[in-house]
Amino acid sequence: GFRPDVRGMHGPTISFDEFIRKAPAILKPKAEGGILDHTGVVECVREPGNPTNHGGNPNFIWVFVIVRCKTKGQEYWVLKTKGIKEGNVGILFSTFHHGSIQAPVSIAMAAIDHRAVIAPLAGNKRAADCITMAKMDLAPGTVIDEIGGYHTTGRIEIASTVRNGSYLPFSLAAGAKVVREVKKEGFLTYDDVEFMGKPSVLQHIRGIQDRIFGDLY
Repeated sequence: GFRPDVRGMHGPTISFDEFIRKAPAILKPKAEGGILDHTGVVECVREPGNPTNHGGNPNFIWVFVIVRCKTKGQEYWVLKTKGIKEGNVGILFSTFHHGSIQAPVSIAMAAIDHRAVIAPLAGNKRAADCITMAKMDLAPGTVIDEIGGYHTTGRIEIASTVRNGSYLPFSLAAGAKVVREVKKEGFLTYDDVEFMGKPSVLQHIRGIQDRIFGDLY
């Protein structure tokens, strides 16, 4: 149910050695001296000396949650789960991303045991979506290459903004042909591309999701 605070997230630069000390002070509401317009958001932190969020592949600090502890029990839980607490602020974090292990295990649990292990708390409502951003100027006739290629990258955005703006989901970009010019760092819409051949399984499933899912924000 978490939303991005801004499109693509803020991505402040904090060194890993200073992460524990600096992150809570930066990732808090503007009224308290931080950078956030909202709390309860997804956010990323980049290490210094890496490319900006426009293109490139910066090193991120995986995976963290910043919480405000309201009770002694919550403070105890943060410390017991190997988190770190400063005052009433706790940080739970991992320096590793286990997606290549977690994803197939989660798929197997859903397919075999009929257990949803990555189910949204908001039920059938989407909080956020991933849209397509151009890494370079895209001329009409360009056939977009694969995820991780030269043409496009993905950026998180609020689900209702994606729907209302008819933005192209990042998962559907590969193999689509650009039909009108899109400048570098511009965001593609469905009107900017033409899908080649028969509709893919991904296009079909995305259509079902758009009909079934509402928007949380």
